[in-house]
Amino acid sequence: MKKFIIKFFLITCMTFVPIISCNYFVDPANRFHDAMVTKVAEYLNAGYIVKVPANLDEGLLKEKQIAAMSHAPETVIIGSSHVMYIPFDYRDTYNAGMSGAYLGDYYSIVGLLKYYDKMPKRVVIGVDPWAFLRAASNGRQTSITQYAVYLIDGFSEKEHLYDKNVKDIRGYSKIKELYSLEYFRDSLKRLEKTGLKKGNETVSVASDEVVGEKQKIAPGGRYVPAIKEFHTSRDIENEVATQVKSGTIYQVGKGFKDIPPEQWNEFEQLIKYLLDNGVKVHLYLPVWHPKVYEFFVSHENFSGVENVENAVRKLGEKYNIPVHGSYNPIKNNYTTNDFMDWLHLKPDKMFEDYKYVNNNIICTDCDM
Repeated sequence: MKKFIIKFFLITCMTFVPIISCNYFVDPANRFHDAMVTKVAEYLNAGYIVKVPANLDEGLLKEKQIAAMSHAPETVIIGSSHVMYIPFDYRDTYNAGMSGAYLGDYYSIVGLLKYYDKMPKRVVIGVDPWAFLRAASNGRQTSITQYAVYLIDGFSEKEHLYDKNVKDIRGYSKIKELYSLEYFRDSLKRLEKTGLKKGNETVSVASDEVVGEKQKIAPGGRYVPAIKEFHTSRDIENEVATQVKSGTIYQVGKGFKDIPPEQWNEFEQLIKYLLDNGVKVHLYLPVWHPKVYEFFVSHENFSGVENVENAVRKLGEKYNIPVHGSYNPIKNNYTTNDFMDWLHLKPDKMFEDYKYVNNNIICTDCDM
């Protein structure tokens, strides 16, 4: 028995010590070393445009920005990178989009707004089909998961001693990230590319929001892509072909047929919460590349994508909520030339896409 315990301990150490060490020291998203995120937030909160020096903890950045707001913004944008780049023209807008956001990340942002008393008049949610593959308490941005839990507890009128428990929840999230295999893969990629050196992570400001050599973040949270993020049509076609050939699409994985009912109920509960608190809600269905969408509708395993759009439209009808855009690119005749890469439209096209409401009725006054 003693030998077994020793062997088990050694195997565990051999397996997890390298993963934990690599995740902590390489830290590709700066989740365990937040000095850079703090500096970026300070510049943004002071009204400067910031050149993004490296990958950073987007959730922590949103927390630092929302906590420091002097007033509640009129409009808050929630969603994934499908909304992060859109140049919305609503007055006083804060873009809280975060890469690959799930339902839990939607909850985390609304929980942040509630906790810091910054609830806006309008919330725009970019609804991606993969959002429902995780529960409301399981977002991608683990550094702000506690705000999702805070919001959920409020729904059930469960006592949540936030200030007492926040460190425990955040600490648990960070511990999970330490031995995360997904984060380990990202760490290995970073290690292969730059070694243990973090590279040039000096935080610097930009004079404008024009596309340049580096990605930028505007004080209102919107990201401005770097020149290198605009791929050629030929490269985009090759990227699409690779995705389709693999049969595994970013975030959607190998597909899903039905929307998990529990996650859908949590989404509807979030919508009702916002409406009950006097917040106008707009839903946005970001378009997919024509060949990727064609792959979705021609493979039964991906029927869940179309099912999500249909469900979102029915929800819009139920609560009289405008539904912008469509996953289907044919509705607005989008081609490869309209895309920045295989997953994203060009920012101006994103905004054009957003303006189409409820089956392509152009929205000339999106303030409704």
